[in-house]
Amino acid sequence: MNNRDTGLTTFHKSIITALGLGFFSSAFSASWMCTDVDNWNNSACWSGSVIPGESAAVNIEAASGSHVTVNYNDSTNPPVRLGDFYLNAAEGGTATLIRNDNYALNSSYFFLGEDGTGVSSVIHNSGSSQFGTGSIGKNGGANGYYELNGTGNLRWQRLELGLGGSGVFVQSGGTHTIDAGGLSVGAWGAGSGHYTLQGGTLNVNGLENVGHANRGVFTQNGGTHNVRRLYIGRWGNGLFEMNDGALNVAEWLEIGTTESGNGSFVQNGGRVNIAGSTAISATGIAAGSYQLNGGTLQTAYVDNNDRFEHSGGLLIGDVVNQDQLLFSGTGTRQVQGSVTNTGETVFQPWFGGERRTRTAHSSITLSEGTALHITENLQLDDLGSFTIELGGDSFGLDNFVQVDGIATLGGILELELFSDFIAQDGDRWTLFSASHINGLFSEALLNESFVDLDFSLAYTGTTVDLIATSVAPVPVPAAVWLFGSGLVGILTLSRRGRKTAPATS
Repeated sequence: MNNRDTGLTTFHKSIITALGLGFFSSAFSASWMCTDVDNWNNSACWSGSVIPGESAAVNIEAASGSHVTVNYNDSTNPPVRLGDFYLNAAEGGTATLIRNDNYALNSSYFFLGEDGTGVSSVIHNSGSSQFGTGSIGKNGGANGYYELNGTGNLRWQRLELGLGGSGVFVQSGGTHTIDAGGLSVGAWGAGSGHYTLQGGTLNVNGLENVGHANRGVFTQNGGTHNVRRLYIGRWGNGLFEMNDGALNVAEWLEIGTTESGNGSFVQNGGRVNIAGSTAISATGIAAGSYQLNGGTLQTAYVDNNDRFEHSGGLLIGDVVNQDQLLFSGTGTRQVQGSVTNTGETVFQPWFGGERRTRTAHSSITLSEGTALHITENLQLDDLGSFTIELGGDSFGLDNFVQVDGIATLGGILELELFSDFIAQDGDRWTLFSASHINGLFSEALLNESFVDLDFSLAYTGTTVDLIATSVAPVPVPAAVWLFGSGLVGILTLSRRGRKTAPATS
């Protein structure tokens, strides 16, 4: 083959130099010549009729519309380390390497789907590999797919999925290890990356970036995933969907980092263990969200600077809320730890020598039909708010916010009563309970309408109760309570209609 542009950017070369890996040759010393299905060990399929040996630059390529499959069974050579390995398919073609036998395949550089718009695939069911830098789906329009199953054992110094093209990795078994160079899913350029973990073990000993600088998705349906630090949406758009299995982060999880970062973590099941903090919008400027629908999240604390929603499962760890904290779903949400609503926070991170400022007022919302159990303390600071929604799904609930430790109150209490919340004269509901309650809400807001009941709050030292009393019907405006101590804040209102979702076209 003719000399070939390596395609490495200055950034990549600097990393390679720092790692002491050197640069690879731009000429191929071994090119695949056969079509259809054949064996790696067939010397007639290689240019020069020589099976690639130590430091060889290997190229397997399917021409436009053709389909090439290579069964890897290199029993001729002892385990060697190739220099470069390329597997590419032109438009309408497929190039596939199948590994069903227990033979090693090693190389310094591995490029799967570097060029061409066909599909380039590796099906790795057995055997081991040690690669230096790996790129799957490198250049624009290219498609790279790697599948690890069975007893396959795979190790990289650095792996990038999706630079200018599409890079996909599916692991259903085996052991996959990525060392200090780390894993980038949706690495650079205009491409996209997707990693699916179904089973087996994934070890990332460096940094893992999902949505590093473009679109990256990680889906975990099983298996064990061990990583040093995990970033979702660092500069690009990142989504991590956790459905089952175990995710263990040795240091911290960060969801949304820079001004352009947009990260989302959706946990429907499984167990997530974060030794340090879970930061949602680490700078307070990036977009970040965590949706806990099921399973268990255990972390030192959640540092929420954007949006955290707990609709199911168990949260073990403290929550420090600077922006939006939502508890939803029928039944009781439990936080094994303390919850702090910080009031007002001013974020002023530096981006490229410029300072962007954002001011957030923390809010906690308890959705209709949801109760909250906090096993330690609750602190509600001034300038923050706590909203409780009451409707038909709230019947059967009484102790809406149960705090095993101390509840310190402040800020605004908002009560949203829907039309199917039936109240009668003398009804009483415990909104908050704690071993001891300090302070008062600075004000309370309720939805406006016409009069049929008076509602009042009572502070008892261990509870805050809502009391309903009948009155004559008189129209009233939007209402604000200002509180002192004892039984305070009598307000008349009627129940309003339920909020409805906007119509979609």
